Parts: sequence; structure tokens; C-alpha cells
Amino acid sequence: YGGLVGPDGVPYLEGLLRGRKGVGRRLPEIRACAALALGRIGTPAARSALASAASDKNPVIRSAAGSALQDEDVT
Repeated sequence: YGGLVGPDGVPYLEGLLRGRKGVGRRLPEIRACAALALGRIGTPAARSALASAASDKNPVIRSAAGSALQDEDVT
């Protein structure tokens, strides 16, 4: 999704990642997927959202955010 939506999707994906929007509140898997999508986008705004999620209390979210930040393919 991150590759398709591009930088315009950062606000929505950030909302999902933080658990503020829709199913993101209930499903950590959705939040983790949002982290990976933000990693694909790779803009400074996307990386900022990932950096804040890297200290999330949920280990699934922390791991996904950390992986997305370390991804060598991020541009």
C-alpha cells in the first residue's frame, strides 16, 4: 500500500500506526502493516512517525517500526 499511495498516504497511515483510526485501534497487525507501508514511503514525515512508534508498548508495533526504519530499500 505504501508503494501505491506514496507520500499522500502518510497522514492516514500514521493514524493507523498510532491506533487512532478505524481498525488500527483493535488490531495490532494492521498497525504493523501501516509501519511497513510507511517504511516503503520513506519520506521524512513517514520516518518521523516510525521513530515515534519505535517505543510503542506493543512489541509487534515496536518490531515493525524498527524493521521499517532499518530497511535499506527506504528512499
